[in-house]
Amino acid sequence: MKHADHDHLPNEADKEVLIIRQNLKRKVVESSLPIDAIVDQTYAGLQNSTVCQDVVIQLPSIATMRNNLQKERRKTRPSLPKNITELPHPVPINYQKSLNGEQFVLYDGLIDGSRCIIFSTPTDMLYLSQSEMWYCDGTFYVCPSIFYQIYSIHEYNDDGIMAPYVYCSLPGKSETLYTGMFEKIFQQMSQMNLPIRLRRVTIDFELAVAKVFHKYYPYVEVKYCLLHFGQNLFRKFQDLGLQAAYKDGSDHLLFTFAPPTYNHFMNFSPRTTNHVDGRHLKWKKRSAAAHPNIYCTIDLLRQEQSLGAFNALRDHMGAPQPKRRRDQQIAENSLQKLWQRYSEAKTDLVSFLNAAGLRYFKYLEQ
Repeated sequence: MKHADHDHLPNEADKEVLIIRQNLKRKVVESSLPIDAIVDQTYAGLQNSTVCQDVVIQLPSIATMRNNLQKERRKTRPSLPKNITELPHPVPINYQKSLNGEQFVLYDGLIDGSRCIIFSTPTDMLYLSQSEMWYCDGTFYVCPSIFYQIYSIHEYNDDGIMAPYVYCSLPGKSETLYTGMFEKIFQQMSQMNLPIRLRRVTIDFELAVAKVFHKYYPYVEVKYCLLHFGQNLFRKFQDLGLQAAYKDGSDHLLFTFAPPTYNHFMNFSPRTTNHVDGRHLKWKKRSAAAHPNIYCTIDLLRQEQSLGAFNALRDHMGAPQPKRRRDQQIAENSLQKLWQRYSEAKTDLVSFLNAAGLRYFKYLEQ
């Protein structure tokens, strides 16, 4: 007696279900987005697509799909560390590479007795070493709860492009930590035989970082963010009850320049860390939540590195530079003419400061 042969080729609905499952599995493995978000977005999209009813019927329920994908993620990802001691050392191998396969973990070890991880690729270290101007600041929103901050270092090149090239997961903000962090970065550059061309670093109101450069890298000029300098001054005036005098005391104003660290006279590069703040804000918008787990943060940083590598490639291939706002161009050109006139003794200090206030600070917001 012959048994009926039940083998048959899959129909179109079977093929479509398989494709949907494979795409979901790939997203779960490759990204750190919450599984609920991945499943909900995919299933919601089916409602507005041309998928036939047979596909909708054959797909598992949302709850079942979530459970299945949770199992898939656990196969490829270690358990989430609740504290720094539970974080594997070194970090899992699939988080040590950038999206294009370069080594991404620059250093993973102890600094001042605490675990620190510094991320950068060899290519990005090359770009950073060639830059004379660095811009540095920390951010907290996208930092995992097991660390204190993500401290990023950005370079500004001759073409007017600013990009992040180093990302540091730090457990604090002490001078000792910053000393060890910069030491590891410069050591890596030396090991790669890269010439270090750094001449100026612009930072936020971070005295611990400034002390590191004053002590160990005195050849590097330290500049504080001009915008935050003004904001801090005005807050101090308010605390001392001098707000009214500050606004109305034109009869006894002192025409003095700011301290050297805040003095940006003849500085034609960005005078604030606003570019860095803007980049950190983009990270915040791309993060699924505040203080994500460590693997979500690494994924976000790898995406950022990949975007930076793309923009760097465009720049080195001769792509057009980003256009600046017209009012900024007018302000910059006006300020350069004023500086030139003052340098040539064609105007006095009082006239220069009055003109700078009228022609520059009215327009420029950076």
